[in-house]
Amino acid sequence: MKMPYNSKTVVVITGASSGLGRDISITMAKNKNHHIVMVARNKEKLEEVKGTIEQNGGSATYYAADISSEEEIKGLANYLKEGFGKVNILINNAGLGIFKPMIELTSEEWKAMQDTMIFGTFICTKYLLPMILCANEPRHVLINSSYWGLKGDTPLCTAYIASKFAQRGISLSLREELRYHNIKVTCLLPGSIQTPFFDHGGGWPHDPNRILSSEDLAELVNDIVNYKGNLVVEEVVIQGVNPD
Repeated sequence: MKMPYNSKTVVVITGASSGLGRDISITMAKNKNHHIVMVARNKEKLEEVKGTIEQNGGSATYYAADISSEEEIKGLANYLKEGFGKVNILINNAGLGIFKPMIELTSEEWKAMQDTMIFGTFICTKYLLPMILCANEPRHVLINSSYWGLKGDTPLCTAYIASKFAQRGISLSLREELRYHNIKVTCLLPGSIQTPFFDHGGGWPHDPNRILSSEDLAELVNDIVNYKGNLVVEEVVIQGVNPD
């Protein structure tokens, strides 16, 4: 039996348990016409974000899954089909960064980044797209790449930059596939964001007053995917005014 969300816009956000994904989930849930479906591996963190959304009067559920697992994403697709019967907006946000010289990268580290950001973006979009095609407007796919997916001349980031270039490439081609279905595709290309992302994988410290605010970027994403006119933001590059 489908949940009573037929009148709501169903928004699926990957990497929703922390960082930018968490802030996008909370920001988009302020619109009471939205139902947010959060996807990440950490069930406890997803439960915490769900509680925050509901305390603010929003509507949210979550599905714990590893987006690099095709079987788990098939399970997500079945959950969405059975529970909602549609997806309106998909935000491919999940990411992984391990920063070290290429000569020190292990094959497992390289593959983990490609599996998360390239394969994960592919399978999430592939299995959810049939429900987007069948939904009423708004219909939107947003891929969170990186400024490094546009200008990759940064050391210690070979695997990360390769995957971010690939995400941008996916968005470029996917946009042409879907524009005649009136489905919008946006590639987000932000600079460094003040989130826990750089706490892992050998990241380096940043000046929080100079890099992007995750909350501000979440507001921008919300504006992009909620625009109702015959206009699509195909790509958007975002940097701090005086970036670190």
